[in-house]
Amino acid sequence: MGEEISTSHLRWLLTRASRMSVPELVFRIREFFVKNRLSRSPFGPFITFRIPTITWSTVKSQAEQLSNKDYNDLLLDFRVYGVSWPRGEGGLILWNCFLDGSDTSEIPTFDISYRRKELLNQDIRFSWELNRLTWLLKIAVFGKLSDREQAARWFRDFLHHDRVGFGLRWNSMNELALQAISIQLLISLLDGMLVNEDIELSNQALTHRYFWIRKLPSKYSSANNHRLTELVALISISELSGDSRSSERWQRKLTKELLRQTLPDGFHAELSADYHLFVLDLLITLNVLCPNLRYSKQINYYKNQMALATYELRILNQIWPAFGDSDEATILATLVPRPNRAKFLENLSGCMVGSRDESNFGKLRTFKDRGCTVFYDNSRDSRISLLVDHGPIGFGKTAAHGHADTLGVWLVFNEFPVLIEAGTFSYHSSEETRDLLRSGWMHNTVTVDGESLSKPSGPFLWIPRRSARGKLLSFDVHEENVHISVEADFPRSSQHKKGTVKRNVMFDGHEVRILDSTSVGETLESHFILSPLLKISRGGSSHQVLFTSVCGIRVTFKTKQPNYLNVEQVEISPTYGSLTRAYRLSVMGYRSNEVSIHLDRLT
Repeated sequence: MGEEISTSHLRWLLTRASRMSVPELVFRIREFFVKNRLSRSPFGPFITFRIPTITWSTVKSQAEQLSNKDYNDLLLDFRVYGVSWPRGEGGLILWNCFLDGSDTSEIPTFDISYRRKELLNQDIRFSWELNRLTWLLKIAVFGKLSDREQAARWFRDFLHHDRVGFGLRWNSMNELALQAISIQLLISLLDGMLVNEDIELSNQALTHRYFWIRKLPSKYSSANNHRLTELVALISISELSGDSRSSERWQRKLTKELLRQTLPDGFHAELSADYHLFVLDLLITLNVLCPNLRYSKQINYYKNQMALATYELRILNQIWPAFGDSDEATILATLVPRPNRAKFLENLSGCMVGSRDESNFGKLRTFKDRGCTVFYDNSRDSRISLLVDHGPIGFGKTAAHGHADTLGVWLVFNEFPVLIEAGTFSYHSSEETRDLLRSGWMHNTVTVDGESLSKPSGPFLWIPRRSARGKLLSFDVHEENVHISVEADFPRSSQHKKGTVKRNVMFDGHEVRILDSTSVGETLESHFILSPLLKISRGGSSHQVLFTSVCGIRVTFKTKQPNYLNVEQVEISPTYGSLTRAYRLSVMGYRSNEVSIHLDRLT
C-alpha cells in the first residue's frame, strides 16, 4: 500500500520543491532520513507523568449555556463529520481503518498511501478526526455515569490499539499532538474510572508522542497551525513530567511562533475563519492544562488579542463568518454546536470581551492586517452586515488553506447568511471538487474570461505570481450611505493579459449595489453563492430574480442591460465531507457589471 505518485502528484511535488529555499530543501531531505530512523526505532525513553489537575467547572458552565441540554443521543450513533464509523465485533471502533474498511494496523505508518484519493471514504481526514479523541470529551463532560464509563472503555480501547509506528495515527505530528492533548484532558476527566494499567498505557502514549513530535517538527512551508499544535503538546507534556527546563524551551518557541502567526489586529495569519478559532482553542486549552507557565503572560497576550478580534468580527458580522478552508478542527469547542463556538471561546478566554460596548463599534470597521472591511447597519428594525475581502489569499508562500476569494463579499440579514462560503468538502479526495470549491466561480467574487483571479497548484499550494493581490482603495460612511471601494491586481493567464479588477460596494439604507469592472479580458462574470435555504420564488427574468426562504427572508437581485443574470444550481460543502445543492447567481457582462441586492422580510 505504498504511496502512489501520479503524474499530477509528481508535478505538484516538483512545483512545491521549486518554491523551497535551500535551507528548506536540506530540512526536507533530513526529514526523510529521520522518518526512516523512526520506522526502525519508533520508541522513546519512558517518562512518568502526573495526572493533570484541571478545574472543569468554568468550562462546563460556559458550554452548558451554549449547548443543547439533551445529551442522551451522544452514544447512540457515533459519527465523524456526519458519517457513521464502521464498527468491529462487540461494537468496538476500528481505529486504524479508512471509511471504506481498509485496515492499516499492520502497515508501517509512512508506507500508507492517503493523498490524491478519488473516493471520499478513502480520505484520511475522517480517521484522523476519530483518533483525535475530542469527541470523547463531550461524553466525558456531559454524559451520565454509564456514558462516562463507556467513554473510559473507548479510551482504554484506543490505548490498547496504540501500536507505535503502524497504522493511520502516526503519519502526522499535528495528529499526534492533538491526541496527546486529548489524552491529558481525558485522564483528568475520567480520573477515578481508569485503572493502573490505563494510566501506564497513557504514560507510554504520551512518551512516544513527545519523542516523535520532537523528532519531526513542522517547519518552513508546513509551519502553520500544525506547529502551534505541536508546541502546545510539547509544553503540556513537559509540564506533566516535571521537566520545567524543556517546558520553558517550548514556551519560548511558542511565543516566537505566535508572533509570526498572529497579525497585529489579532487574526491568525492563515486567514481561515475556522483555523483562527482552532488556534484560539489551542491557547485556551493550554491555559486550562497549564495555568501557571513561566511565559503565561506572553502567551495570554496573543490569546486575548485573538479573542478580541473574534468578538469584534462576530458582532459586526452578526454570525461568525466562514472563509477559507474548514475542517471544523476543535478541542474544547467540540463541547458546543458549531454556530456557538466563537462565543464559547470568547467567554473562556478570560479577557472579558462580552463586557465591551457594542454601540462603540460604529457602522463600518476595517481590519487592515486581516484585509477585510465589515459594514454593519442596525438603524432600522432589520440588521444588515456586509463583509468585503481585500486581503491576501493566505499565509506565506503556499497560502495552504486559502481560497480564490479576493474581493469576495459575504452578506448577513437578521442573522441569516444570504451570501455564503462554498466550503471545503475534502482535502485528499476528488481533486476536481477541491479545486472547484476553492475557485472564483464558487465565491462571491469575479472571474475574467471564465478564469479565477488566482489559481492553485495542488491541494495546498498557491503560487504568488499566479495569485491576485487585493487592496482597499477607500471607504466612506455618510448618514445612511456607505461606499467601499476595493481593487485587485491579477496575473496573466492563457485567456488574458495581467490586469486589474475594481469593485465598488454601496448601501443606501435600502439595498446593496455592487459595481465591478476589469481592465482586460472579453467577459466579466460576477458570482454570488446563496444560502441553500434560499429558493427561487418565481420564474424571474434575465434582469431580475427573487429568492425567498422559509424563515421569511426575501432577496431580490436586479441588473440592467447590457448585463444579464444567470442562475444555476451548484454543489457546495456546508460541512467537511458533505455536499448540498444551492443557487449560484452570476451577472454576465463585457468588462463591467452592476447588480443590486434588495433585502426585506415577508409580512
